[in-house]
Amino acid sequence: MAHGFREMGAHYGRLRDLFNRYLVHQPAFWLTCTQTQTERLRRLGAQQPIELLPQPIAFDEPPAPADVRRELGISQDAVVLGMCGRLNNKQKGCDLFTRALSESPSDSPLRACTVLLIGEGQDGRDSVATLRSNGWSGKMHCTGWCAHPEKYLSTLDLLVMPSRFEGLPHVILEALYLGIPVAAADVDGLSDYLPSEWLFPKENATALRAKLLEFLQDQEAYLSALPELRQRVIRENAPQAVSKALESILIKFSKYIGLALRDEQSS
Repeated sequence: MAHGFREMGAHYGRLRDLFNRYLVHQPAFWLTCTQTQTERLRRLGAQQPIELLPQPIAFDEPPAPADVRRELGISQDAVVLGMCGRLNNKQKGCDLFTRALSESPSDSPLRACTVLLIGEGQDGRDSVATLRSNGWSGKMHCTGWCAHPEKYLSTLDLLVMPSRFEGLPHVILEALYLGIPVAAADVDGLSDYLPSEWLFPKENATALRAKLLEFLQDQEAYLSALPELRQRVIRENAPQAVSKALESILIKFSKYIGLALRDEQSS
């Protein structure tokens, strides 16, 4: 519920958004994972209790980045920029990342970077072809579909998320846990979770290019927000922490339902 069907370009989007104004009243309570989703539910008319429940993340520690870089043929001293997930234009904005890079001047520091796309999708394959024909022929890598993307995620110096709409994708939390900074579009759950210094206006390849250059020009300053964000992920998104939070929420909701039933019976 972080964004409407019309915004996502769905068939009959306006009608489905209208129907949501009815559906939003049906549950006894709501669970969301971002404040953006909570605010949208309230705008749609939800009056039930709404609680925030962090998403759990858990995976085995990935191999050492140096080993994965050797596997991919990426230099150990290369600056690696990349995307991870479903590689499409409609939501994930592969085309924006491609334009930000391919339209950069020949003397831009971006031209020295390596690009890694982790995932699968026709738009991603098109991006690979475009970038290889625009100066990245030896510095363009794509894993295709993989069962454990965190293995490759750990090799990135910067995760790029130029999404046109987004909730709070697991890859953001996984990147932060692995100590990888993010450059993201200022949309939905991304703007709800990430510092403003890491955000750029959505659907703006020029602004994305400027953000990438900002990262390259002063990585130390860009990384200053990372330790606190990583600790937040460890504190809030570990399975044990989420389980405890869910238990607390369910106790709260059970009390609410009990009070509602008593009120109904007394009336």
